[in-house]
Amino acid sequence: MIKIDIPDRQGFKINYVTAVKQLVVSELECLRIAIDQTNGNNIVVDPDFRSFKDVTRKIINTIRSQELPASDFRKVTYIQTVTNFRNGATIAPANLNGLFDLATDLLGNNGAELESLLVCLPEQLKTKNDTLLANHNLTNARESAIIKLAFDYGSQAAIANAIKSCFRTANLVRYCPYCNQEKSMYTPGANGRIADVHQLDHFFDKASYPLLSYSMYNLVPGDATCNSINKHTIPFCDIYNLNPYIAGFDNNMAFSAEIDNTDLSLRSIKLNILTALKAKKLQLIGDGNDVDLDPLHGNINVFQLNSKYNRADVIEIANHIVETIRIAAINRRAIEDILVEAGVAGSYENYKKWYQRTMRTRFDEKEFHLFPYSKLFRDLHDEVYRRNTRAHNQEVIDIIDQRYQ
Repeated sequence: MIKIDIPDRQGFKINYVTAVKQLVVSELECLRIAIDQTNGNNIVVDPDFRSFKDVTRKIINTIRSQELPASDFRKVTYIQTVTNFRNGATIAPANLNGLFDLATDLLGNNGAELESLLVCLPEQLKTKNDTLLANHNLTNARESAIIKLAFDYGSQAAIANAIKSCFRTANLVRYCPYCNQEKSMYTPGANGRIADVHQLDHFFDKASYPLLSYSMYNLVPGDATCNSINKHTIPFCDIYNLNPYIAGFDNNMAFSAEIDNTDLSLRSIKLNILTALKAKKLQLIGDGNDVDLDPLHGNINVFQLNSKYNRADVIEIANHIVETIRIAAINRRAIEDILVEAGVAGSYENYKKWYQRTMRTRFDEKEFHLFPYSKLFRDLHDEVYRRNTRAHNQEVIDIIDQRYQ
């Protein structure tokens, strides 16, 4: 998994808030009016009636024992319907006062709390969600369903389109941060059509965490297979999953080559868990001790990375990489020429330039998202040199020790 580094983080946040905030404000204002009227306060039919009547109906039908038809909420029947509901309906528990106060707090101070929610740091997403709910004593599924009336990514097209536009303009990654194999970039086509496009995965799912539906760092641009097939409805959490805005695999996992000793060909690719930290292992592979044991836990298992990296086509590509690096590593003259290539200052930059030109990928982790298989290639490269201890390779090995700087 590749960490998502936003080059102009502040600029992206400003653009995101500018595009999204006011649209969400409008939905929250409508929700607050509807909650207030459902609560029996200020039940009126005014010029803005159409903007909130359907929301009132959905609130009432969420907490009522029997649904009322849309015809009961026409202009001539609206006040009587709401009044009858307040006076005689069998009502399931729902904290309407808490919901009203939540909407009020998010809208207060020119929407400062809402803005904080929209750009909440990835490490704090769940805490932010839980704190807002706890502060207003919102604990059950009916209350969550009512919150979703203002935070419904699936049905509020204007907000979803604004969010998609922000991510497509920024194009944060070229290849999926979950698998580093498939494209997750946006490319505009001719006549307004789309040539390439990512999907936005909600790290914390929309159904369980509606308040986070529009939070910037809860939206991960990935490929369709990772989002719609591998993850699909699997619920993510901070314990068993790693948000790529927080970190990638880093030094916690490394690919290695299983070599056939008869012809020195790469037979398979192994995903090695290197961290001793239990919390990190849980995020990578869940409760098991190896990959592919529990597809519901750990990013490696959810996204089926062991299987994806052991496909025949990937093995063929990896064999070429290993052979190319092996040839370079045994050739003292070639290494010396690479390290002192004219026109570039310093052996590190010289070697990085050669590597990127030869491997057609990137050497530094912060740029791994630009090309597919970047971490695989880098890990296999490092492994070849660590196995080859010829004296003339020492400078390259020193460079490898700077691997994620």
